[in-house]
Amino acid sequence: MPKYYHYFRAGIATKPPILMFHGTGGYEDELAPLAQQLAPGSPLLGIRGRLTEQGRTRYFAHTPDGHFDLTSLANETTWLMTAIDELAAKYKLAVARMIVVGYSNGANIATHAWLTQQAKFKTGILFHPMQLTDYQPIPDLNEIKVWASYGSLDPIVTATNFAALTQTLTTAHADLTVFKAEQSHALSPQELAAAKNWLQASQGL
Repeated sequence: MPKYYHYFRAGIATKPPILMFHGTGGYEDELAPLAQQLAPGSPLLGIRGRLTEQGRTRYFAHTPDGHFDLTSLANETTWLMTAIDELAAKYKLAVARMIVVGYSNGANIATHAWLTQQAKFKTGILFHPMQLTDYQPIPDLNEIKVWASYGSLDPIVTATNFAALTQTLTTAHADLTVFKAEQSHALSPQELAAAKNWLQASQGL
């Protein structure tokens, strides 16, 4: 078994690498077409979550009663940040220049890594993220730029939870842009276009 199930596609060295975190049941290359659409020519690195739950891949587990398993979350966040460092060294990528693109479960662990001050990446596009726990104390994320989307018909991410997350990120002084639309948990062409426009404006891509 490989140490990390991952996907790498070389790109233009001067462009920031895209770091891809899949949703529940996804794989390391699942977001590659989307990432290419958002940032044409950028190197791509995707890392598969190493857990499975009911046969579906995940970055961290639930408890038997359905809540987030915070011990699993802590362990898997540390594992994932180590994986990023090692793979970045292997492929000669600068972690601080990476732009994380995360969907659902992948967006959640990216946010958690920031709010626990473990992430070295500073820019992120988060599709349908959630707040996983109460973060105290809230760190200073004034160097972090985040674009986050929410669907008002989303059966997984509640309006209350998303509002708590955006408040936490705002209190942390992150540079936050929010996209809201009348949609479910699935990605829409409208949010992909909005994310690309934001990336072009904020990163010059």
